[in-house]
Amino acid sequence: FTIVFLMPHMDTIASLVVVVACASAIAGWVATGTELISYAGLQIAFAFFYSVFQGYAPDTDLDNVRNRVVGILFGLIVTGLVFRYIWPEHTIDRLRAALRQALQQLARLLELPGSDVSIEKGKAEADTLLAETSKSFEQARRYADLTVFEFEKSPAGGRMAVENTEGTLSRAERLFVTATSLFSDHALDEWQQLPQTARIAESELRNAAAKRIERVAASDELEDARTNLSTAFARWTETMQALQVKNSRVALVSQIVTEVQ
Repeated sequence: FTIVFLMPHMDTIASLVVVVACASAIAGWVATGTELISYAGLQIAFAFFYSVFQGYAPDTDLDNVRNRVVGILFGLIVTGLVFRYIWPEHTIDRLRAALRQALQQLARLLELPGSDVSIEKGKAEADTLLAETSKSFEQARRYADLTVFEFEKSPAGGRMAVENTEGTLSRAERLFVTATSLFSDHALDEWQQLPQTARIAESELRNAAAKRIERVAASDELEDARTNLSTAFARWTETMQALQVKNSRVALVSQIVTEVQ
C-alpha cells in the first residue's frame, strides 16, 4: 500500500517520517503485546523497513518487496520445521519443570516455622519463600495457558496428560493460598502461644505434609509418605484435643493436611 499509493506522492523527508512513524507504532504495539503475538510485531517491522527502504531514493518496484517478504516467510517456515522435528520444544515440559519447582518451594514453605527456630527468623525465611513460590506458580500458570495451543489437536493421551498436570497445578495453587495464611501476624501470634508439645506435633505434621508434596514433585508418590502423613495427622489431632487448643491456626493446618491428602 505504501509503495503503490503513497511513495509516488512523497517528495519530502517529513512525509516519509510520518509513514515510518505510523508503521513503527503499529509494529511496536504488536511487539509489546503478549508472548503469543509479540514476535509478529518484529516481523511486521522487518517486512515494512525492508520493503520501503530499498535504496537511497524512493522505489515503486514491487519485485524487491516480493523477494523480501518471501524470504521472511521462508525463514519462518524453516524455523517452524526445526523446532517441530529437529529440535522440538514442548510447553508441557516447561510446565512440568515450573510446577516441580513450585511444589518444592511450597514444601519448604510448609516446614516453616520450625519448633526450634525463632519466630523472627522463620518469618523472614517465609517472606522470601512466599515471593519465590508466587513467581513460580505464575510462571507455571503462564505455561499452562500456552499448552492449549500446543495440544488442541493432539491425541487423547496428550490432552489427558495436560489435564492431569493442570489439575495438579490448580490444587497446588489452592494449597499455596491456604499455606500463605499461616504466616499472617494473627496466625504467627497463635503459633507463639501454643505449648511446646503442640508446636512439636504441628511441626512434625507440616514436615510430613512437605515430604508428601516433595514426593509428588519428584513423581515418586510412595505409600510410606501417605502413612507418615496420616500418622502425624492423628498424633497432632490427639495432642490438640488433649491440650484443648482451638484457634484459627488449627483450622488452617487441618485444611492444609486435608488438601495434601
